[in-house]
Amino acid sequence: MMTFLINVENWEWSDIYVITAVGYSIVFLVLVLLIYVYKLLPVILSFSKRKSSSSGPVRAKGEKEAFVPGEVNAAIGLSFLCILMSNMKMKVM
Repeated sequence: MMTFLINVENWEWSDIYVITAVGYSIVFLVLVLLIYVYKLLPVILSFSKRKSSSSGPVRAKGEKEAFVPGEVNAAIGLSFLCILMSNMKMKVM
């Protein structure tokens, strides 16, 4: 039996089909098993989604949500970028 597997010159088409079918079925079964493992992973690790009692942040009564225009957000972001870039230049020099 071992000499049959080593000696490729004596293989027939039926042998090649059997080896191919076994290989494809092993790969298919492992992929299906992997799908089930990924689907059951949260259950196995006991992760549960926390349900929030309120949909947003908790605010005091009468308190309004602060509105920040886009220009202010852009200026804040640009200042952070400038600070980071100047720190990087100092580290390089």
